[in-house]
Amino acid sequence: AGAVRAGVRYALFSRVLQGVLVRSLAFGLASAGLMSLLPVYSSRVLSVGSGGLGMLFAGIGLGAVVMAALLPALRERSSDDRVFALGSLLVAAALGAFAVVAEPVPAFGISVVAGLGWMCCLSTLNVASQEALPGWVRARGLAFYLTAISAGIAVGSAAWGRLANVAGVQWTYACGAVAIVVTLALGLLWRFDDIAGLDLSP
Repeated sequence: AGAVRAGVRYALFSRVLQGVLVRSLAFGLASAGLMSLLPVYSSRVLSVGSGGLGMLFAGIGLGAVVMAALLPALRERSSDDRVFALGSLLVAAALGAFAVVAEPVPAFGISVVAGLGWMCCLSTLNVASQEALPGWVRARGLAFYLTAISAGIAVGSAAWGRLANVAGVQWTYACGAVAIVVTLALGLLWRFDDIAGLDLSP
């Protein structure tokens, strides 16, 4: 119990960790519709069965694997904030493309782009959450990060689903693209690039 209290206190008083948590929550909320609405998009818009849906998920996985291979070189040339912005714009572009595309083949290509962006964002958030924490509280701090992004995805999935019931899945995807771009404004308050300069010594 004492260790849990210490972890909570650190999260409450660390502005840098709070920034990571807020940006994780915001990205989870804004991007949740990508995955949660994909079955509806594949069946109602693309008119494909479970095999077609599987191909879309495979495209996202393929994009993530490719980006995982490219990330080390990308991080050498760009800052964490730029990598995260690139990933966010790729996910937003994929959502915007889903909003206007109704054919299975181009949709597969779009899903690859979504996977590229998804890996960019999640890897940046994961690295930032670890760099913002000293060793003695790292595991407890990472629990806060996982809770924040998971909560964002859970709440966002429900919210985008309700909107899709009213407005349709493609219009909802368009709204999701705008939401992701808007969340980049949080970088004006909390920058990932500032974390590397932290002194985390006791």
